[in-house]
Amino acid sequence: MQGFKAIWTAVGQEEAPADAIHFVIFSVTMPYSVAEFDTGKQISYKKATAAAAGTISANVDILFIIAEGRRRAGAVEVKTKICATDAAGVMALKSTLSSGNALEKKINKELEAQGLEESITITQPALPVVDNDCRKVGELSYKYVIIFVADDH
Repeated sequence: MQGFKAIWTAVGQEEAPADAIHFVIFSVTMPYSVAEFDTGKQISYKKATAAAAGTISANVDILFIIAEGRRRAGAVEVKTKICATDAAGVMALKSTLSSGNALEKKINKELEAQGLEESITITQPALPVVDNDCRKVGELSYKYVIIFVADDH
């Protein structure tokens, strides 16, 4: 059929708008130092997390990366936010991610597919959150926070 193009979008594959108010937050402890968890690994991490959640990497934000020196030498906590377009999208994210061992297996499978090491620990995604701006980073209670921003050069 000339002039027509098939368009297919999977559930959860839409980019959440910049002012989205629906998201889940969780932490993943990765076996890397802050220096080792560079921009390339962060991009791979976002892709893996998105794949595990059934969404696109544009909806995954790394809120902060902090060294876990006191508890685990050579490890970083990666606080992660996944945005959704609406409340139903948040529930779909939580359902797709699962919980407990299923969550860990799903995320670790995707991390491995992206060439990353398996996580050390993963916190359960927080109950669905509604905020005025999904993309903002709120006040952090940590004394030292290191934030990496991907450079597209």
